Amino acid sequence: MVTIGKYDLLESITVIDIDSEPISVTLDGDERGLTFIFSFAKDEKGKGSSINYVKKDDNTAEIKIINVDDFLGGGNTELISLGTLKKRKLYYNFRVFGLQNSGNTIILNFYLGEEVDNG
Repeated sequence: MVTIGKYDLLESITVIDIDSEPISVTLDGDERGLTFIFSFAKDEKGKGSSINYVKKDDNTAEIKIINVDDFLGGGNTELISLGTLKKRKLYYNFRVFGLQNSGNTIILNFYLGEEVDNG
């Protein structure tokens, strides 16, 4: 187990996308698993990068990463909360590195944080 301060690293994944297809990650829980579908999009009108979250159902969410497709890459600077899992708060960090018109490499780290009563 890897611990970073008060957070336990639940999962660390590096994936190179294939044909710009979405990347599906399922995290096992006590009674339920959570699935996160990561996809990449380009918004010609928008400046800068952004993240768009869409709830698909109670256990599935799509995370669309927009305008992060250059060689220098991008990602978040603070933990992003995703809800709860295994009676603890669930967070993630990501980094994306891309080759223009050749796909993206994404690094995903999922962390368990503080205990919760209803998670």
